[in-house]
Amino acid sequence: SAVYSEVFKTLTKYVEFCREEDAAVLSLYVMLTYLAHALDSVPYVKLEGVKGSGKTKTCSALSRLCFNSVFTSSLTSAAVTRCVDGTRGTLIADEMEGLASNGQFSQLLNSGYRRGATTIRASSKGLNVYSSYGPKILASIESLNPVLASRTLLITLSPAADQVKSRTMVTDVSDDWCRLRGMLYEWVLTDWKRVIDTPIPETPGLANRGAELWGTVLQLATAIEVPNLVSKLAAHAARSAAP
Repeated sequence: SAVYSEVFKTLTKYVEFCREEDAAVLSLYVMLTYLAHALDSVPYVKLEGVKGSGKTKTCSALSRLCFNSVFTSSLTSAAVTRCVDGTRGTLIADEMEGLASNGQFSQLLNSGYRRGATTIRASSKGLNVYSSYGPKILASIESLNPVLASRTLLITLSPAADQVKSRTMVTDVSDDWCRLRGMLYEWVLTDWKRVIDTPIPETPGLANRGAELWGTVLQLATAIEVPNLVSKLAAHAARSAAP
């Protein structure tokens, strides 16, 4: 897929990934954000790394590529609820240490990876029901709690060794973003049905939650027919799911 190749090339222009598989997963996830509401579930992505590892820079690049993205580090749980419901897009939460310990926010995340998930909030006018489903990218130094971690694809970042890449800033001056978003919209409008109809490949070592977590990623990887991509990601997924 030309779209996958362009997304991969653009992300790796700005971000130094620890593993090629991580760049592949994140490139596929960008594409999945455009398909999310045609899928039964979509995993979250967790960007994790020490200070200076490029989490905010990665979020910034992703916010310019993902479908209907909202990029923030200061949302309250109430605002997150309304944001996810109102945009039906991609929530990108940076520096989320404070939000992760919020009970209402955790409830929204724990259910929001499956289509049809809702959150109920009380107001002076009664009870309001909000959709909590949608793709979400979470970035922090700290690890997530086990329940939330079981819903995420973990991407570990480390400080860039490539000094040229570390100095390459994400800005709106580049025409990469507009051109790529156009390619992504065209791709989803023409190819969404082919992706949905592609069987999810059986992957040894993946079962139950692991199979659900990786299923849509491997389904998309199969549909776009990039040589060796499915086998590499299947092996990576099995290693990631191993206890």
